[in-house]
Amino acid sequence: MMKKLYLHDTIKEQLIRRIEGGIYPSGASFPGTKELAKEFSTSSVTIDKALSSLVEMGYISRKARRGSVVNPREYWQGNSTGRRNGPVLYSLIMRDSPSPYFWKNTIRGIYDMVHTHDAEIISCYIDENIEAARAAVADLKRKGVEGVIYAPVSMPTKEEYYTYNKKLLGELRELKLPFILIDRYLKNEKASYVISEDYEAAVKITEALFALGVKKPICITHLFTTAFEDRVNGFMDTLRAHGFSQEEAQERVIDIAPGKILLDANDTVGVSRVLNRAPFFDGVLSVNAINLYALINTLHRKKHIPSTIESVTRLKFVNFDDIGLLNIRGLVISAVQESHRIGELAAYILLELLPRWPDAEFHVVKDYGYKKYL
Repeated sequence: MMKKLYLHDTIKEQLIRRIEGGIYPSGASFPGTKELAKEFSTSSVTIDKALSSLVEMGYISRKARRGSVVNPREYWQGNSTGRRNGPVLYSLIMRDSPSPYFWKNTIRGIYDMVHTHDAEIISCYIDENIEAARAAVADLKRKGVEGVIYAPVSMPTKEEYYTYNKKLLGELRELKLPFILIDRYLKNEKASYVISEDYEAAVKITEALFALGVKKPICITHLFTTAFEDRVNGFMDTLRAHGFSQEEAQERVIDIAPGKILLDANDTVGVSRVLNRAPFFDGVLSVNAINLYALINTLHRKKHIPSTIESVTRLKFVNFDDIGLLNIRGLVISAVQESHRIGELAAYILLELLPRWPDAEFHVVKDYGYKKYL
């Protein structure tokens, strides 16, 4: 059976030919992610997969404040054990096709800290296939990776989330790979983590809706993580403080893509169908930017506007994630994580603290920042 060839594999092979052909000689600067993404007309995630392969194979190193540099020829390809010469390797394990709004700066923070230790970080993208994920982790061990930063994989239900991620943590422990969790965690699981104060942030931005006269807010979400759970719980508890019953608060939490793993922000028909079954609403809390974009795209299609919205022109929004320079009418406030710092702290704990105190647990909970629009 012919092996499927992905775009990042094709790009990797082209870049290897350039290095081996002397276009990028040893010691020379190597093009960055943004430049290569523009050249190959693809996403930064695809380029990162290609560059991570080049790091694994010893062709390049990523240097703090210098970008990527081509390694000496003796580092190339590695030896027969699968390990390679060159800097110590660590890995970031996360879901394939991650949301760019939080992860772009988080990954940069991880890289910056790892590179100050003259080490390398390689990305390992996984999905809901647990056996493939276990194989990927075992492959990292064979490549000589000495520690892992792991973002527990989001799943459709709480039960699936804990079942999947406990299995993968078990694999890391069996392989004796030190690890730290980032952005989300597993309750009652012995593990270090760096997360944000999701519950408190959800309470604050939900209160912002009520302060502007919103009477009937909903919360739009998709998939389960402990971060999303804490945001939803903050929303629901705030509603209860404003006179809603537990049942009324619960029915105002809406999964806008039930039964799907990846949310298509352009599926306006699907989003409209879900929201037409929701209670009437005049305000929205979105647990991340992708959910918000899916709703905004739906509202831009007049024939898809849900009938449960009391007034589109007066609709108010609050959300998690920095939306950059986008102008969204009705957006009140965004809760924004210190994503670069979160990445730095996770890498620091993995590289500096866990080697000294391998049996200790380090729990870091970062405050949110807020961007106000109204």
